[in-house]
Amino acid sequence: MFLCLSIFSSALAQEGGESVPFNGLISQASGAKVNKIKVEVKSTGKYTYTDKLGRFGLTYVKPDDILILTGRNLSVEVAVGGRKSMKIMLQDNLISQTEESEELIETGYGYIKKREVTNSNTGSISGEELRRTGVQNLERALLGRVPGLAMIDGELTIRGKNSINSSTKLLYLVDNQPVESLSFVNISDVESVTVFKDGTMYGIRGANGVILVKTISAKR
Repeated sequence: MFLCLSIFSSALAQEGGESVPFNGLISQASGAKVNKIKVEVKSTGKYTYTDKLGRFGLTYVKPDDILILTGRNLSVEVAVGGRKSMKIMLQDNLISQTEESEELIETGYGYIKKREVTNSNTGSISGEELRRTGVQNLERALLGRVPGLAMIDGELTIRGKNSINSSTKLLYLVDNQPVESLSFVNISDVESVTVFKDGTMYGIRGANGVILVKTISAKR
């Protein structure tokens, strides 16, 4: 598994370094985390919001990009400055400190959620709904419940997608970790499944679509 993750990360870097995850954390000087802050990549239209723990995630962030932080009487800009992640400390609605964090870098896709590509999301399906189909195989349980999803030559694909890399293979993420297929996922352990028809926010590997699986066991 470790080897697969290493190869996946290497492939992303080779196909376009900008596609790697860029994670951040915003907190007050007191240590309190700041949620619901809009974090926008200036002049791109891409944005996300911090969660209740002050965390945010983006992709396609360039070394010379500028982030715009807005919310709660806050409106400031901060240069990425070549960092691969960013811990931001606020004081009196001004930025008092920024630094790169190895811990945030290692989180990978952990903080990335749907952002600017909201029209590409087909919606989330609960594990309970999938189990009601009576089908024990997760991949086949998804068929008929996701518009455009089909099984071709034993692989899931989204009909109508034109491949940009001579492949129609979807990107599978189980609890934010890339995997080769969903065949090993026990449908009884599925909390929810979300399908993106256009998953380019996850890099080149996601261009043909992305299936995100959240498991019940991961929360324990």
